[in-house]
Amino acid sequence: VLLRARDEQHGWLLVARVAGNDGAGQADSPGTVYTVLNIAEELGRIRRDLQLSADMQLVSGGAPVVSTLGAAPLLKSPKMQFAINGMTYRAAWHTLQLGARPIELAVLRSEATIDATVSSGLRAMLISSGLTLVLLASCGVWVASSITRPILHLGRVAREVAAGNLSSKAGLRQRDEVGQLGRALDQATTTISSLLDQQAQITGERQAILHSIADGVLAVDRDQRIVLVNPAAVALLGLADQAVQRQPLAELARSPDPTIGAGVQLLVELIQASLDGGAETHGEQRVVLGQRVVRVHSAPVVGGAQRNGAVVVLQDVTRAVEADRAKSEFIAVASHELRTPLTGLKGFVDLFALDGVAKLTRMQHECLGAIRRQTDNLVLLVNDLLEMARLEQGARAERKWVSPAQAIDEVLVGVQVQASAKRLRVERVISPELPPLWIDERHLHRILSNLVSNAVKYTPDGGRVALHVYALEDPARLPAALAQQPWPHHGPESLVFAVEDTGVGIRSDDQDRIFSRFFRSANALSVEAGGTGLGLAISQALVALHGGQIGFHSVEGRGSCFWVRLPVQLTAAIATALPVEEL
Repeated sequence: VLLRARDEQHGWLLVARVAGNDGAGQADSPGTVYTVLNIAEELGRIRRDLQLSADMQLVSGGAPVVSTLGAAPLLKSPKMQFAINGMTYRAAWHTLQLGARPIELAVLRSEATIDATVSSGLRAMLISSGLTLVLLASCGVWVASSITRPILHLGRVAREVAAGNLSSKAGLRQRDEVGQLGRALDQATTTISSLLDQQAQITGERQAILHSIADGVLAVDRDQRIVLVNPAAVALLGLADQAVQRQPLAELARSPDPTIGAGVQLLVELIQASLDGGAETHGEQRVVLGQRVVRVHSAPVVGGAQRNGAVVVLQDVTRAVEADRAKSEFIAVASHELRTPLTGLKGFVDLFALDGVAKLTRMQHECLGAIRRQTDNLVLLVNDLLEMARLEQGARAERKWVSPAQAIDEVLVGVQVQASAKRLRVERVISPELPPLWIDERHLHRILSNLVSNAVKYTPDGGRVALHVYALEDPARLPAALAQQPWPHHGPESLVFAVEDTGVGIRSDDQDRIFSRFFRSANALSVEAGGTGLGLAISQALVALHGGQIGFHSVEGRGSCFWVRLPVQLTAAIATALPVEEL
């Protein structure tokens, strides 16, 4: 059956086959085009293409054009629900303009379908939401575990390293920040382990050295607790064992051996002085520990601006002291035994040298002169050895009032012959009204004689030797090098003896040892001058015996200046007990 709708105004006809048969266009009048549409098929196609779950009904002029439900036409009304074939539908109206005639399109959707669609949508949404939550939770757990697991592992490794297990490694391969932290921790652990191995090796080497050396080593910290003691120190101090480590320093004074108690107490005081001193000083002292003589070297351990402890080295010098004492006794005895025959020999030589005593040829006179010179050298050598032996044995000074001018004159008389032979110009510059010295006259003569004779011997022919003596009350007048030495006396008043020469001078390399025993500086005149190398050492010891100071300044090739500063001890008590005679 065909449903026809003719639009008279526009002259076209819409024909639809309700039963679904094929349609064909027919010309009803000239110029008119007829279109036949299978509206049901088109609506079905639209529904299929759009995947609609709703039904549709096309109404024109109150007559249904087509309906997917095959029901009676629905009239457009505010009512939105309709019962069709026992089912409730919801209608949605849409007005379409087809030419000049409106066509109503009703889109019908059953409530059951709507409910099913909504339910299926909710179910799908809930399922998708649940799956999403599960997926997100799984991802969160995976991400969290991937971050926290390495961190927890790093924490365990760090705790093991802190406990001392340096072999524990993180072994992280990640390229993120956690992996970088793990690799840094492994590198730090490896470095620390290497440093500890090196430290252990160094400590072992030091322990081996400390246990193998013959000298005792003792170290204390700032709290005066013993932190190190080697077997040699244990033996020297008479300790039972090395259990004194970490013990207070005062425990050393409680030695079970009473014969070394005083020496140990002196050692403790020396260590405490090294710890409490204001400046960094190094102390050396001899201590008697029972039957042993020990040389003690102490020095503070300074870290920054504070002292962290002290180190003491104990050197057993008992054999050296005994050997030195035996040597001194032998030299004293031998020198004394040599002195008597040398005195007789010198007397006989002088006797033969007198004119008229013996008829000697020229050659015999020359030989006799050589014998005299060598005898004089031997006498000087013996005198030097005897003087050094007396000083080593603790010689006492026999002091009395001595005139400085008189002492200078006697010394110059003794070198007059030698100075004249070398055509030296000897100058004597003495300040007026010099105070007398309370000193051993023989010692003063020996000091000045050694200095003046050295100046004469080491000054070339035609040179100059000057001897200055002046009272000193202003320390600013001291020679530069002497002014740097602290003056140990309360009053600044003193006498200065200065011996200047234009000789060969002293090499700079030899100046530090010039006061050493048996040392002679090498120069152009050293072979010709001869000597024992004891003169300056004896002079230094004698000056120290009288509380004075000695020093020098020398330039090689230009000459030297030696000076001696002696205190003027003119106190009222001495002047009353021993009045100064007219000098």
